[in-house]
Amino acid sequence: MPRFSTNKRLLVLLLSLIILTVVVSFSVKERKDITWPEKVLIDVFSSVSNVVYQPVGHIAGFIDEVEHILALYEENAALKQNLRDYNTLSVRLSELEQRNKLLETALNFKDQSPYKSHMWPANVTGRSPDKWNSSITIDKGEKDGVKKDMAVIAPDGGLVGRVMSVGKYNSTVILITDTNRMGISAVVQDSRAVGIVNGSTSELGAVEMGLIDREVNLTPGQKVVTSNLSDIYPPGILIGEITSSGMEDSGLTKKAIIKPAAKLDRLEVVFLVQRVNPTDGGK
Repeated sequence: MPRFSTNKRLLVLLLSLIILTVVVSFSVKERKDITWPEKVLIDVFSSVSNVVYQPVGHIAGFIDEVEHILALYEENAALKQNLRDYNTLSVRLSELEQRNKLLETALNFKDQSPYKSHMWPANVTGRSPDKWNSSITIDKGEKDGVKKDMAVIAPDGGLVGRVMSVGKYNSTVILITDTNRMGISAVVQDSRAVGIVNGSTSELGAVEMGLIDREVNLTPGQKVVTSNLSDIYPPGILIGEITSSGMEDSGLTKKAIIKPAAKLDRLEVVFLVQRVNPTDGGK
Protein backbone atom coordinates (compact mmCIF):
# COMPACT_ATOMS: atom_id res chain seq x y z
CA MET A 1 0.00 0.00 0.00
CA PRO A 2 2.73 2.57 0.82
CA ARG A 3 4.47 1.60 -2.44
CA PHE A 4 1.26 2.23 -4.38
CA SER A 5 0.88 5.63 -2.75
CA THR A 6 4.47 6.53 -3.62
CA ASN A 7 3.97 5.52 -7.26
CA LYS A 8 0.73 7.49 -7.34
CA ARG A 9 2.49 10.57 -6.00
CA LEU A 10 5.29 10.22 -8.57
CA LEU A 11 2.73 9.89 -11.37
CA VAL A 12 0.89 12.97 -10.20
CA LEU A 13 4.19 14.86 -9.94
CA LEU A 14 5.20 13.81 -13.46
CA LEU A 15 1.84 14.84 -14.89
CA SER A 16 2.04 18.15 -13.07
CA LEU A 17 5.50 18.77 -14.52
CA ILE A 18 4.24 17.96 -18.01
CA ILE A 19 1.25 20.28 -17.66
CA LEU A 20 3.36 23.00 -16.16
CA THR A 21 5.96 22.69 -18.93
CA VAL A 22 3.30 22.83 -21.61
CA VAL A 23 1.82 25.95 -20.04
CA VAL A 24 5.24 27.54 -19.71
CA SER A 25 6.11 26.62 -23.32
CA PHE A 26 2.99 28.33 -24.62
CA SER A 27 3.67 31.39 -22.53
CA VAL A 28 7.32 31.46 -23.61
CA LYS A 29 6.40 31.38 -27.26
CA GLU A 30 4.70 34.76 -26.83
CA ARG A 31 7.73 36.31 -25.15
CA LYS A 32 11.28 36.74 -26.24
CA ASP A 33 12.81 36.66 -22.77
CA ILE A 34 12.70 33.52 -20.60
CA THR A 35 12.91 33.92 -16.86
CA TRP A 36 15.38 31.92 -14.84
CA PRO A 37 12.72 29.72 -13.09
CA GLU A 38 11.14 28.98 -16.49
CA LYS A 39 14.49 27.96 -17.94
CA VAL A 40 15.20 25.68 -14.96
CA LEU A 41 11.79 24.11 -15.28
CA ILE A 42 12.27 23.43 -19.00
CA ASP A 43 15.73 21.94 -18.38
CA VAL A 44 14.42 19.70 -15.61
CA PHE A 45 11.57 18.49 -17.76
CA SER A 46 13.95 17.78 -20.65
CA SER A 47 16.16 15.71 -18.34
CA VAL A 48 13.18 13.81 -16.99
CA SER A 49 11.95 13.23 -20.54
CA ASN A 50 15.32 11.78 -21.55
CA VAL A 51 15.34 9.47 -18.52
CA VAL A 52 11.79 8.30 -19.25
CA TYR A 53 11.77 8.14 -23.04
CA GLN A 54 15.21 6.71 -23.77
CA PRO A 55 14.43 3.30 -22.16
CA VAL A 56 11.04 3.36 -23.84
CA GLY A 57 12.76 4.04 -27.16
CA HIS A 58 15.17 1.16 -26.59
CA ILE A 59 12.28 -1.16 -25.72
CA ALA A 60 10.37 -0.07 -28.80
CA GLY A 61 13.49 -0.65 -30.93
CA PHE A 62 13.98 -4.09 -29.38
CA ILE A 63 10.36 -4.99 -30.14
CA ASP A 64 10.83 -3.85 -33.74
CA GLU A 65 13.95 -6.02 -34.03
CA VAL A 66 12.10 -9.02 -32.61
CA GLU A 67 9.24 -8.50 -35.04
CA HIS A 68 11.77 -8.17 -37.89
CA ILE A 69 13.50 -11.41 -36.83
CA LEU A 70 10.14 -13.22 -36.63
CA ALA A 71 9.23 -11.94 -40.07
CA LEU A 72 12.58 -13.17 -41.46
CA TYR A 73 12.06 -16.53 -39.77
CA GLU A 74 8.61 -16.91 -41.31
CA GLU A 75 9.92 -15.83 -44.70
CA ASN A 76 12.81 -18.29 -44.42
CA ALA A 77 10.41 -21.10 -43.47
CA ALA A 78 8.22 -20.24 -46.45
CA LEU A 79 11.24 -20.25 -48.78
CA LYS A 80 12.36 -23.63 -47.44
CA GLN A 81 8.89 -25.04 -48.00
CA ASN A 82 8.85 -23.64 -51.53
CA LEU A 83 12.27 -25.22 -52.13
CA ARG A 84 10.99 -28.60 -50.88
CA ASP A 85 7.93 -28.28 -53.10
CA TYR A 86 10.16 -27.37 -56.05
CA ASN A 87 12.44 -30.36 -55.44
CA THR A 88 9.43 -32.66 -55.16
CA LEU A 89 7.93 -31.31 -58.38
CA SER A 90 11.31 -31.50 -60.09
CA VAL A 91 11.69 -35.18 -59.16
CA ARG A 92 8.13 -35.93 -60.32
CA LEU A 93 8.71 -34.09 -63.59
CA SER A 94 11.96 -35.97 -64.19
CA GLU A 95 10.22 -39.27 -63.48
CA LEU A 96 7.38 -38.39 -65.86
CA GLU A 97 9.90 -37.46 -68.55
CA GLN A 98 11.71 -40.78 -68.13
CA ARG A 99 8.41 -42.65 -68.20
CA ASN A 100 7.39 -40.76 -71.33
CA LYS A 101 10.67 -41.71 -73.05
CA LEU A 102 10.14 -45.34 -72.10
CA LEU A 103 6.59 -45.38 -73.46
CA GLU A 104 7.71 -43.57 -76.61
CA THR A 105 10.40 -46.23 -77.17
CA ALA A 106 7.83 -48.96 -76.61
CA LEU A 107 5.37 -47.35 -79.03
CA ASN A 108 8.03 -46.93 -81.73
CA PHE A 109 9.11 -50.54 -81.30
CA LYS A 110 5.53 -51.80 -81.61
CA ASP A 111 4.93 -49.72 -84.75
CA GLN A 112 8.02 -51.19 -86.40
CA SER A 113 7.62 -54.76 -85.15
CA PRO A 114 6.47 -57.48 -87.55
CA TYR A 115 4.35 -58.79 -84.69
CA LYS A 116 2.56 -55.50 -83.93
CA SER A 117 -0.89 -56.91 -84.66
CA HIS A 118 -0.26 -59.72 -82.17
CA MET A 119 1.33 -57.72 -79.32
CA TRP A 120 -0.06 -56.42 -76.02
CA PRO A 121 1.76 -54.06 -73.67
CA ALA A 122 1.94 -54.82 -69.96
CA ASN A 123 3.46 -53.15 -66.92
CA VAL A 124 5.86 -54.97 -64.63
CA THR A 125 4.25 -54.85 -61.19
CA GLY A 126 6.28 -57.25 -59.10
CA ARG A 127 9.63 -58.89 -58.68
CA SER A 128 10.82 -61.07 -55.83
CA PRO A 129 14.38 -60.38 -54.60
CA ASP A 130 15.03 -64.10 -54.11
CA LYS A 131 13.88 -64.78 -57.70
CA TRP A 132 15.34 -61.65 -59.31
CA ASN A 133 16.80 -63.56 -62.26
CA SER A 134 13.92 -66.01 -62.48
CA SER A 135 10.54 -64.29 -62.81
CA ILE A 136 8.49 -61.08 -62.86
CA THR A 137 4.81 -60.26 -62.42
CA ILE A 138 2.84 -58.25 -64.99
CA ASP A 139 -0.53 -56.50 -64.79
CA LYS A 140 -2.24 -58.45 -67.58
CA GLY A 141 -4.08 -61.71 -67.10
CA GLU A 142 -6.83 -63.98 -68.34
CA LYS A 143 -9.32 -61.13 -68.75
CA ASP A 144 -6.86 -59.45 -71.16
CA GLY A 145 -6.43 -62.53 -73.31
CA VAL A 146 -3.10 -63.62 -71.88
CA LYS A 147 -2.30 -67.31 -72.29
CA LYS A 148 0.35 -69.60 -70.87
CA ASP A 149 3.63 -69.77 -72.86
CA MET A 150 3.12 -66.45 -74.66
CA ALA A 151 6.49 -64.92 -75.54
CA VAL A 152 7.46 -61.73 -73.69
CA ILE A 153 9.82 -59.13 -75.15
CA ALA A 154 11.23 -55.79 -73.97
CA PRO A 155 10.53 -52.40 -75.64
CA ASP A 156 14.02 -52.52 -77.18
CA GLY A 157 13.20 -55.82 -78.89
CA GLY A 158 15.19 -58.13 -76.63
CA LEU A 159 13.68 -61.42 -75.48
CA VAL A 160 12.50 -61.38 -71.85
CA GLY A 161 10.97 -64.84 -71.45
CA ARG A 162 7.55 -66.46 -71.56
CA VAL A 163 4.34 -66.52 -69.54
CA MET A 164 4.56 -69.27 -66.95
CA SER A 165 1.19 -68.90 -65.18
CA VAL A 166 -1.92 -66.79 -65.75
CA GLY A 167 -4.26 -65.27 -63.19
CA LYS A 168 -7.43 -63.33 -63.82
CA TYR A 169 -5.76 -59.91 -63.50
CA ASN A 170 -2.01 -60.65 -63.62
CA SER A 171 0.51 -63.20 -64.85
CA THR A 172 3.92 -64.55 -63.94
CA VAL A 173 6.68 -64.39 -66.55
CA ILE A 174 9.67 -66.69 -66.37
CA LEU A 175 12.86 -64.92 -67.50
CA ILE A 176 15.42 -66.27 -69.96
CA THR A 177 17.98 -66.13 -67.13
CA ASP A 178 16.07 -68.75 -65.12
CA THR A 179 18.30 -71.80 -64.76
CA ASN A 180 15.60 -74.42 -64.35
CA ARG A 181 12.80 -74.23 -66.89
CA MET A 182 13.68 -72.40 -70.11
CA GLY A 183 15.28 -74.21 -73.04
CA ILE A 184 14.96 -71.84 -76.02
CA SER A 185 15.69 -73.00 -79.53
CA ALA A 186 18.17 -70.42 -80.85
CA VAL A 187 20.43 -69.69 -83.78
CA VAL A 188 23.67 -67.72 -84.18
CA GLN A 189 22.53 -65.11 -86.67
CA ASP A 190 25.50 -64.98 -89.06
CA SER A 191 26.65 -68.62 -89.02
CA ARG A 192 23.14 -70.12 -88.62
CA ALA A 193 24.48 -72.52 -86.00
CA VAL A 194 21.66 -73.80 -83.80
CA GLY A 195 21.62 -74.60 -80.11
CA ILE A 196 19.59 -74.42 -76.90
CA VAL A 197 19.62 -71.36 -74.61
CA ASN A 198 19.21 -71.62 -70.83
CA GLY A 199 20.01 -69.43 -67.86
CA SER A 200 23.71 -69.45 -67.08
CA THR A 201 24.84 -71.31 -63.99
CA SER A 202 28.31 -69.81 -64.16
CA GLU A 203 27.58 -66.11 -64.78
CA LEU A 204 24.80 -64.27 -62.95
CA GLY A 205 22.38 -62.38 -65.19
CA ALA A 206 23.62 -64.10 -68.35
CA VAL A 207 22.40 -66.99 -70.48
CA GLU A 208 24.33 -69.73 -72.20
CA MET A 209 23.79 -71.50 -75.48
CA GLY A 210 24.73 -75.17 -75.59
CA LEU A 211 24.76 -78.09 -78.03
CA ILE A 212 26.44 -75.98 -80.74
CA ASP A 213 28.30 -77.83 -83.50
CA ARG A 214 31.93 -78.06 -82.47
CA GLU A 215 33.06 -77.03 -85.95
CA VAL A 216 31.31 -73.66 -85.77
CA ASN A 217 33.51 -70.61 -85.28
CA LEU A 218 32.09 -68.56 -82.36
CA THR A 219 33.35 -65.03 -81.66
CA PRO A 220 32.35 -62.30 -79.17
CA GLY A 221 29.75 -59.90 -80.54
CA GLN A 222 27.84 -62.44 -82.63
CA LYS A 223 24.08 -62.05 -82.24
CA VAL A 224 21.86 -64.90 -81.15
CA VAL A 225 18.14 -64.94 -82.04
CA THR A 226 15.20 -67.29 -81.61
CA SER A 227 14.97 -69.94 -84.30
CA ASN A 228 11.98 -71.06 -86.32
CA LEU A 229 12.04 -74.45 -84.58
CA SER A 230 10.23 -73.21 -81.47
CA ASP A 231 6.51 -73.67 -80.88
CA ILE A 232 6.51 -70.78 -78.37
CA TYR A 233 8.77 -68.01 -79.64
CA PRO A 234 8.39 -66.27 -83.00
CA PRO A 235 11.63 -66.56 -85.01
CA GLY A 236 14.15 -63.75 -85.18
CA ILE A 237 13.69 -62.24 -81.69
CA LEU A 238 17.05 -61.03 -80.38
CA ILE A 239 18.27 -62.97 -77.36
CA GLY A 240 21.66 -61.30 -76.98
CA GLU A 241 25.32 -61.24 -77.98
CA ILE A 242 28.02 -63.83 -77.41
CA THR A 243 30.65 -62.72 -74.90
CA SER A 244 32.73 -65.92 -74.71
CA SER A 245 32.69 -69.52 -75.90
CA GLY A 246 34.36 -72.91 -75.40
CA MET A 247 33.91 -76.64 -75.54
CA GLU A 248 31.34 -78.35 -73.36
CA ASP A 249 32.46 -80.89 -70.77
CA SER A 250 31.56 -83.76 -73.09
CA GLY A 251 33.96 -82.41 -75.69
CA LEU A 252 31.42 -83.13 -78.41
CA THR A 253 29.77 -79.73 -78.72
CA LYS A 254 30.47 -76.08 -77.98
CA LYS A 255 28.78 -73.64 -75.66
CA ALA A 256 28.67 -69.83 -75.52
CA ILE A 257 27.95 -67.28 -72.80
CA ILE A 258 25.46 -64.66 -73.99
CA LYS A 259 24.71 -61.21 -72.60
CA PRO A 260 20.91 -60.69 -72.84
CA ALA A 261 19.80 -57.87 -75.15
CA ALA A 262 16.90 -56.95 -72.86
CA LYS A 263 17.81 -55.02 -69.71
CA LEU A 264 16.24 -57.60 -67.45
CA ASP A 265 17.18 -55.79 -64.25
CA ARG A 266 15.28 -52.60 -65.25
CA LEU A 267 12.07 -53.87 -66.79
CA GLU A 268 9.06 -51.59 -66.41
CA VAL A 269 7.08 -52.24 -69.60
CA VAL A 270 7.03 -55.44 -71.68
CA PHE A 271 5.12 -56.80 -74.66
CA LEU A 272 3.27 -60.08 -74.84
CA VAL A 273 3.62 -61.70 -78.26
CA GLN A 274 1.36 -64.38 -79.65
CA ARG A 275 3.09 -66.67 -82.11
CA VAL A 276 1.38 -66.83 -85.50
CA ASN A 277 1.93 -69.95 -87.54
CA PRO A 278 2.20 -69.68 -91.32
CA THR A 279 -0.73 -72.12 -91.61
CA ASP A 280 -2.94 -69.58 -89.80
CA GLY A 281 -2.77 -67.24 -92.76
CA GLY A 282 -1.38 -64.43 -90.62
CA LYS A 283 -4.40 -64.54 -88.29
